[in-house]
Amino acid sequence: MKLLVFAVALLMIAAVSAYGHRALDLPAQDTEVHHIVQVPHDASFKSVAGQLSDKGLIVSPFWFRLLGKMHDAERKIKPGEYDFNTRMRPTEILDALVKGRVILYSVLIPEGLTAYQTCRLISEAHLADEAALGGLISNPGFLTSLGVEAPTMEGYLYPDTYFFPKGTRPEEILKTMVGRFRHLYTEELQTRAGELKLTERQVGFGDHYQNEQTGLQRHCSVHQAKPNRRCH
Repeated sequence: MKLLVFAVALLMIAAVSAYGHRALDLPAQDTEVHHIVQVPHDASFKSVAGQLSDKGLIVSPFWFRLLGKMHDAERKIKPGEYDFNTRMRPTEILDALVKGRVILYSVLIPEGLTAYQTCRLISEAHLADEAALGGLISNPGFLTSLGVEAPTMEGYLYPDTYFFPKGTRPEEILKTMVGRFRHLYTEELQTRAGELKLTERQVGFGDHYQNEQTGLQRHCSVHQAKPNRRCH
């Protein structure tokens, strides 16, 4: 009797080990099927595991949660929109969640737009609300936080191609664009602007960059227009 119990126990252990290997080390399917997974800011690890299971991306929510515990990753996953496929191993999915490898969307900001036109373009790319952006570009507190000494952001939103994940806060989008301008506004250009008695805001307007006489030519070419694309 004891031998039988021992044999059954061994079989159970072997079965659990085999299923654990299947759930933790192997892809959910042999065929590659992509699924978009949206992880909210307040999502629990348990709810994310359930969503992955519902889409057929993992074999077992329980084993995926166990994997999260083993890697101390339960409170480290990043919110956002992910593109996962059924040939990804659970460890690859977990790694993407922890590192925040979310889908990025491109938006091209051409030269010659006003700050409000730029806000509309960003809104049309479904990256942020136009009204929220429009309120920020003339918000004294927000302008001060960015070191913008002007009544609006006119001249500070640098034209270029930008990549943002969905759900990016409007403040972060505008901060990124002002940061791009500041990155290109080198000390050499600042010195030249001072000699010409031009303010930072005046330099920010495109005609000052293109004027041969000022010597403040643009150091970065604007990307050619292209449709939004997803990348990792």
